Amino acid sequence: QDILIDFIIYLSTSLRFNIILIMIDYLIKIRHFIFYKGIYNAKKTIYLYIYYI
Repeated sequence: QDILIDFIIYLSTSLRFNIILIMIDYLIKIRHFIFYKGIYNAKKTIYLYIYYI
């Protein structure tokens, strides 16, 4: 199973969210776009992966 994880960070501060986490699962061909505000790190990424996927 192949999963791609990518971040779009440092978005405009006028938006509700400043980070977009993109997760693509190539096995079942599904994409997840997770918007959140805060600082990204490995612990937060694992939490978001488990919570949303």
